[in-house]
Amino acid sequence: MSERDPFGAEVRRDLSAEAFADRLAPLITGRKLAIGVSGGSDSLALLLLAVEARAALGLELHALTVDHGLRPESGAEARRVGEICARLSVPHAVLPWLGAKPSSNLQAAAREARYRLMRDWRQANGVPSLAVAHTQDDVAETFLLRLARGSGVDGLAAMSDQLDEGDGFYLIRPLLEASREELQAVCAARKQQWIDDPSNDDLRFDRVKARMALSQLAPLGLSRERLAKTARSMGRARRALETATSELLVEAVRAEPKLGVLRYDVERFARAPREIGLRALAAGLNWVAAALYPPRLDSLEAAFDAVLSQVEGGRTLHGCILAWERGGLTICREPAALPELSLLETGVEAVWDGALGIRAAVDGLWMGALGASGVTELHRRADEQVFALPEFWRNAPAPAREAALALWTIDEGGEQKTLQAVPILDWSVPELANGGSSAIFSVNAVGSRRAPFDADPILCG
Repeated sequence: MSERDPFGAEVRRDLSAEAFADRLAPLITGRKLAIGVSGGSDSLALLLLAVEARAALGLELHALTVDHGLRPESGAEARRVGEICARLSVPHAVLPWLGAKPSSNLQAAAREARYRLMRDWRQANGVPSLAVAHTQDDVAETFLLRLARGSGVDGLAAMSDQLDEGDGFYLIRPLLEASREELQAVCAARKQQWIDDPSNDDLRFDRVKARMALSQLAPLGLSRERLAKTARSMGRARRALETATSELLVEAVRAEPKLGVLRYDVERFARAPREIGLRALAAGLNWVAAALYPPRLDSLEAAFDAVLSQVEGGRTLHGCILAWERGGLTICREPAALPELSLLETGVEAVWDGALGIRAAVDGLWMGALGASGVTELHRRADEQVFALPEFWRNAPAPAREAALALWTIDEGGEQKTLQAVPILDWSVPELANGGSSAIFSVNAVGSRRAPFDADPILCG
């Protein structure tokens, strides 16, 4: 059933405070919840519903407004949101996007900055979940945009209502089944005005064009609701493919997390449907490179065909080396794709290659790849110190050893570097190691490599 409200739109009863609380409860982590509020109807409706659900869920709400500084009115609009939040007894923070703005892809850059600023605030304030007001309209518009770009199942799948951002942080979207019109009705029923952003009508932006196209497509049966339903169907298909891919990874892939090396059973790999095999290869490349996105499909397919053809030798892709070894495929990091040397700040954790968190306890240490010369020096030192190199190291491909994180010192002239430690081996030179390696550095896996270092070789899946 539905009811009419003063705005004239139909409001589904599942947007009541009680139903919204039921919807929100399984999505949140802890009791602190940040809400992205721009001042538009969608985000204000989300804020109003969260306030009404606050007592039932015992929530501590925080509203975040990013001032992109792209329009003269943005500062005043952010202050207006602050006034609304004060009336609702919700703490409010304005996060400015500072610095030069790009001349192209402005909306994409603004979106990246927006989420980065809100993530930084949440990390500083211990707020794990961020709620944003994506709607059924956003799902339909995104579907059209990605269809125009030739996306496959993954690209056409509807955005999820909960996204694991890693390290205990989550992005949640509790309003994906609500329309923009319905959320405007929520605001109107509570006599809450909203801010209309003129960029929402600027035809220079593709999303605005997609929004306009929806009104033309509706008479053909391609309504917002129908497109959103198709996107949800694609989401189910994607999850089925992901399940099949995970099963293949468990059966056919072994991982050495300390070095970031994967070994594929190519015989089992070759029996899988092509789509599942491609996904399994892409997952492995992402894991090794600690990357967020897979390589381009044409490059991935070329590598996949080479694997199935058992082409001798190695090839590089996505910052990784793919090579035949002991009758199977081995994937490891490409040393040439690794970051340059960088100085560690004592007591502050730095991230190496998106995969390892490293914290130095002494001054003057630099992090960088071990390299071929470092491997030679390490083995010489191991012989001198009667230090037994572990089996996973001895069995690793040469490029994987060269890509290992090492700690160095550099002379005042910046010309001579000296090997001081290899954290994954818990080894350091005797001059530094009087108190044990733990007194010099601590290291932990981050990103895709969050497996415990003391675990047996894990399954990548």
